[in-house]
Amino acid sequence: MEWVAAAIVLALFIYAPKKMFILLGVVLAIGAVVGAYFYYQDWANEKEIEKVEVIIKYSPEECKDPYPLHIIIGNSSDRVVEKVEWDIAVHKPGFSTDISQPGYHEYTQDKILKPKEGWGICARVPELTTKVKDLSALEYSVKNKYVTFE
Repeated sequence: MEWVAAAIVLALFIYAPKKMFILLGVVLAIGAVVGAYFYYQDWANEKEIEKVEVIIKYSPEECKDPYPLHIIIGNSSDRVVEKVEWDIAVHKPGFSTDISQPGYHEYTQDKILKPKEGWGICARVPELTTKVKDLSALEYSVKNKYVTFE
């Protein structure tokens, strides 16, 4: 059935090329506008996600065992945050390899944060691929952050 449609379009290009090129231009212009709109929406959403910051520090003074990681979530965006999800990367100082155990260990917080609000929680250190004596000497960072807005 597709070959029939292709044959009709080809015949129209042969017998009315001027009108077909105008139609093709209009279709391409509409497609470009729609594509630009979706690109802008995605770009604007990414900028808002960048304004939601997750800070991780090893702090047994503020967070007792077995939850020694102090996690602070700050909303600097202009939107209300409904949920934040992230993973924690763990590195030895001066090394680039993530020593956290691969697999599912996603962290999540569903505290609703209005613009300019923050929230702190305590969390476990993810399982590590190597034995480490001093967990405070490691560097903790956020990876795979995902933010849900209202």
